Amino acid sequence: MADVQQNMEQIILEVAEELFLDKGYALTSTTEIAKKAGCNQALIHYYFRTKENLFQKLFEAEFIQFATAIDPSKFRGLPFEEKLKFVISNHIEMVAKNKKLPFLILSEINTNPERFSKVALKIKELSFPILIELTNDLDNEIKAGRIRQIDPIQLLINIVSLNVFMFLAKPIVEKVAGLNYENFKEFVEARKVEVFEVIWRSLRI
Repeated sequence: MADVQQNMEQIILEVAEELFLDKGYALTSTTEIAKKAGCNQALIHYYFRTKENLFQKLFEAEFIQFATAIDPSKFRGLPFEEKLKFVISNHIEMVAKNKKLPFLILSEINTNPERFSKVALKIKELSFPILIELTNDLDNEIKAGRIRQIDPIQLLINIVSLNVFMFLAKPIVEKVAGLNYENFKEFVEARKVEVFEVIWRSLRI
């Protein structure tokens, strides 16, 4: 019975994620989620209470994926340069699998900053261990004279913005560069190298 409940909860989450990404928060109803998930609205209320709670849980799950992708502690023991390569590559792959997520984030920030601020508090909490690890790595590299002084948050913003923009501007990039589906996948792989080079050159002394 517990497995059945857990499976239904997961189905609701997966359906809600698909609808939120396709239609946004405002245009997605719990009625539609329930219909597509094959359950009634009462079950959604039982698991999540409100649509806002469901959205927040999904957003937290997405950010945990993001945090896991860029968590430098996963690559302890590697030289900082190699660690940076892995972080950039993993983040690009994560965004490539969730191409609509950046659009949803921007939409929510603009249309309902109060609701997003609740999610942002959770993001801050989840980000703290990553920032600690990154700060330690940067301090070690700076003291060794290998890289310049930089705020870890500035470095994260540089990485995320360079990685995400390619997907936000995908229709323009495809037209300008003459890319099709297969070409774009190759372009993404090349982008991993390019972003690393830009970041690494900006850090080296």
